[in-house]
Amino acid sequence: MCPRPGWPAQSLGFMVLFLWFQRVANVAQVIGIIGGTAEMECFYSGKEQFVPNKFRIIWQKQEKTDCPIDIYEYSHGEDMKSDQCNEFQNRTLFSEHLKKGNFSLRVLDINPDDDNTYKCVVLRNETGGYHLFSEIIVTLKVAAHYSKPVINVTGQPGEEMIFVCNSSHGYPQANLTWINQTDNSLLNATKLNATRNSNGTFSISSTLRINATSDTKLGCRIENPLLHQNITTTFTVGKDSPPNSSKIDSSPAPVASGVVIVIAISAIAIAIIIYICRNKRRRSHQRAYTGVCKNEAEHCNGAVELENIQRF
Repeated sequence: MCPRPGWPAQSLGFMVLFLWFQRVANVAQVIGIIGGTAEMECFYSGKEQFVPNKFRIIWQKQEKTDCPIDIYEYSHGEDMKSDQCNEFQNRTLFSEHLKKGNFSLRVLDINPDDDNTYKCVVLRNETGGYHLFSEIIVTLKVAAHYSKPVINVTGQPGEEMIFVCNSSHGYPQANLTWINQTDNSLLNATKLNATRNSNGTFSISSTLRINATSDTKLGCRIENPLLHQNITTTFTVGKDSPPNSSKIDSSPAPVASGVVIVIAISAIAIAIIIYICRNKRRRSHQRAYTGVCKNEAEHCNGAVELENIQRF
């Protein structure tokens, strides 16, 4: 559509703005959670009745048209999996309402690499060849919820204390903020540390060093704007700090527990040995006593026989 000669510049501006809004309206955004499923919608937009056998549907990345995500050929009645990108094999499903003009595509087992802009290209067979009928652009944003922040503390009230806040398994990289809960002011901390996990999610941490008192109350806040996630963990020095905890290291406790266990096992073993030895002694005494009685009985019987002979 070209402007007619003599059109005022204002009319031309409105036309450009209208076309821009029309393009934006055709761009949808979908959020997919890592490990989950995301559905990118695309529908038949023609005014005439939908005739399936005339159409071919192609889903592809906007900037990578040579590697389709999935293709459905209505004339064949099946997916064209042979032309599918390797990264999407066994991970896509067309809508069960394909015959009704629903070209939506579900992507399974979402991962961070799926974060991209995609196109649903609808082709119609006219006069022996396929031509572009419509095109829908969908932006897939990948995300994951962060765990509740955990605060670890080193030091004693009245001196410099070190606070470390950790949160994990989120995506994309979130914002971490330290807050003075007394007046809601922000506190300066060290640079945010972020590491990638095996599934592509982030683990983040930040360290805060301040001179704290027994009534110091801090908050560590994690913000993931994409999921509108905002979670805060609060720590009150005098209330939440463990007594006499100048260090977080608690390695002596397991050692002491191990010594107690070894001593207990040794005592049980000694008791068992003593019990066995006593039983052996009792048995030996019983055998000795039986032998003595037997000898005495034989001696007594002999004496009786001798006395009877003498009487005769």
